[in-house]
Amino acid sequence: MSFAPFENRLCRDIRNDLAESFLTAIQERCMEPVDRTLLVLKQQELAPWHLDYIDNRLARYQTILAHLESIPADIFTTAVLLWDQALFFECHEWLEPFWIQAQGREKKLIQALIRSAGTYALLEAGRTPGAKKTAEKALAFLTANTSLIPGIFTSARLIAALKSLDSPPPKFMP
Repeated sequence: MSFAPFENRLCRDIRNDLAESFLTAIQERCMEPVDRTLLVLKQQELAPWHLDYIDNRLARYQTILAHLESIPADIFTTAVLLWDQALFFECHEWLEPFWIQAQGREKKLIQALIRSAGTYALLEAGRTPGAKKTAEKALAFLTANTSLIPGIFTSARLIAALKSLDSPPPKFMP
């Protein structure tokens, strides 16, 4: 068996709980919220694929927090750090509160970025038809509004990747 948050409640809970605690960790600039979540998770009987998922996420979370210590981070820089670590669900979750508060074209831009991250989360789960539909929705806005895409996302690379979905997700940080 494998880690399947779209098909298994425990997997979904682990993914959601870790992501939520990591977003708090980003704001607090420390791993304590994630550590508290781990204590709760490890009280359950977890399968090897659950533990592998947790270990994999922890390593990437620590990489991001290390980067955040050395660079000034805003909404989009943080989103790109999450993206480049292939934390597409966390990227989606990070952007969502900003989307809720935004208005006008900024709201539509953030929604398109959320959909872009969602595309790759769906691809990871083997949900190719859903990923293609989600990418199309993101592309509808992004291709018509390239000037609004923050430079850190490298609009041409993002759009090209969403159009094909054949290659690995693009990386944006040097």
